[in-house]
Amino acid sequence: MRDALTRLRKLGYEAAPAFGAVEPEEQALAEAGEIAAPKQLTVTAQAAAKQAEQAARGLGLADEDLLGVVARATAQAVTQLQNVGESRVGFQERALENARKSPTVYSVTGPGFAVYLALDDETGEPADKQSEELLASLEDKAAHRERVKQADQTA
Repeated sequence: MRDALTRLRKLGYEAAPAFGAVEPEEQALAEAGEIAAPKQLTVTAQAAAKQAEQAARGLGLADEDLLGVVARATAQAVTQLQNVGESRVGFQERALENARKSPTVYSVTGPGFAVYLALDDETGEPADKQSEELLASLEDKAAHRERVKQADQTA
């Protein structure tokens, strides 16, 4: 699948996804879903309730007032946590959708240089004209030998 990457690595170049890769976005979406899960919200709400109770007791509130303050503070905390969780999941869903629609851009490094190369996720080949030209340049064996020679001379 990653034919261009395979060829570049055989020439000694290093390549790693810089942005637009689907896998990290899928992982981030899964993590956001775990944070927004009801179980996690319950645990966080319990901690918020304890903090609210400690703060209210520090104000010297009577027990009948304490319960109302803690209940309101906990409800606000749960609402905020739900909003943050939903926002995070929504953001990651959009990021994943964008990653699926876009080519993955790789950071390619070699002797004395670093460039970005956009590759189609389906074919592993350049995603645009500029990437085609860049890949051709990187794969040109004479140019590659010259880059290596110059890097060796400056090292």
